[in-house]
Amino acid sequence: MSMIQSMRGMIGDMYAVYAIDLGVELGLFDELAASEEPVDIRELAERADCRANDDMLHGWMRAVQAAGIVNVDENNRVSFQGGWREALTDPTSTEYVATLPRCYIALAEAYPRFAELFREGKSLPWQKLGKSVVEDISADSLRAANFFIKAVVPRVPGLREKLENGARVCDVGCSAGHMTIRLAEAFSSARFVGIDPWQDAIDLAKQHAAEHGVADRVTFQMQCASELPGGTYDIVLLNDVLHEMDQGLRVKALHAICGSLRKGGGLFFSDPIAPAAHSDFLKPSSRVPSITLFFETPFGAKVHTRLELERFLREAGFGAPTEIESTDTDICVYLEPVR
Repeated sequence: MSMIQSMRGMIGDMYAVYAIDLGVELGLFDELAASEEPVDIRELAERADCRANDDMLHGWMRAVQAAGIVNVDENNRVSFQGGWREALTDPTSTEYVATLPRCYIALAEAYPRFAELFREGKSLPWQKLGKSVVEDISADSLRAANFFIKAVVPRVPGLREKLENGARVCDVGCSAGHMTIRLAEAFSSARFVGIDPWQDAIDLAKQHAAEHGVADRVTFQMQCASELPGGTYDIVLLNDVLHEMDQGLRVKALHAICGSLRKGGGLFFSDPIAPAAHSDFLKPSSRVPSITLFFETPFGAKVHTRLELERFLREAGFGAPTEIESTDTDICVYLEPVR
């Protein structure tokens, strides 16, 4: 493969992200999901009240076909491939990815500033990009909430009982509150507190809580995890947050989280992990974390290795974890303090 072909392939991957996001935004995937039979591309557009011309529709159709999202027959009728119907249209699924393209596009729009950041050695916390970016990134946590409900709760003995009997739960780094609110809807007896150091995120979270009718059971407040009071919570959630925290506060925050748990309480912890050695970077599974290391660093992120995270958690006072679904690129565990 020539260099130009390789480069075009990488650019094509990014264009596919935009094509998927367009289908989500226009409701084309929702309309497709409503049909049990393949749908003509023009009919699909009309159902979604989309007035694009045939060339535009043909371009979109072929782009999402190339991405492996849909099948297209010789009559330009479209149908979903594999599990993409659920992944793009069911917000209660653990595979729900409809929010993911917008999340990455929102951050990619800040890319023109990267050269300045690299040249001057500065970082640009993603929250400073505005409320719309906070909203887009927070919305992607719906998938994590579904995963907690369907995969974590059944795996941890006694966790469901806690949640159904009035547990007090803290969502650290709640952003605009999507995960917190989804869990509050699933466990109506529990009481939730979402904390985030950014006021814009808290303002959005409070607005969403009111819209979803859970404001009486969910509190959002601007607070740093390192300031959590002792013996307050039965469950703490730290989902995909640690690598974005100020590096000087990470260990302190983990100590505070451990101290904030009541007797019998536990921490749900999930975070990406970086390859530990040069040989690990050569593995195909390291492609995504390798690119993430570049893409998130200008926003102040630092992704740790699994060994580093295990050491941080152990030094903070947590015992042996219950593995949920850890991989070469992610750690996902439930831990209880050693008392």
